[in-house]
Amino acid sequence: MPQTFTERLKALKKEARLTQQGIADLLGVSKRTVEEWTRGGSEPPKYLQPLYLEALEKRTKQIEELRVEIYPTESDIKKRIEEIVESGEPKALVKHEFRLVV
Repeated sequence: MPQTFTERLKALKKEARLTQQGIADLLGVSKRTVEEWTRGGSEPPKYLQPLYLEALEKRTKQIEELRVEIYPTESDIKKRIEEIVESGEPKALVKHEFRLVV
């Protein structure tokens, strides 16, 4: 079932842990406009919705990549170790320091 613009906006806001002001700054609109969109009181023109959502999706992906880099999970660490071992350079493991944040 396709999501409405408002539903997708809320989901991306939550995923990226962005504030309404953060979304407004990213999209070049006012915070009040984002508040209206979040409440479902109004929506941007249909032709702009995909552009706005795409910009938020890209930002969400960038933020998630930074989180993984800064705060790797146990599965991220295991995946990186496997990549190093498969590369044929297990000595590289000694050069890497992994910290698991829980």
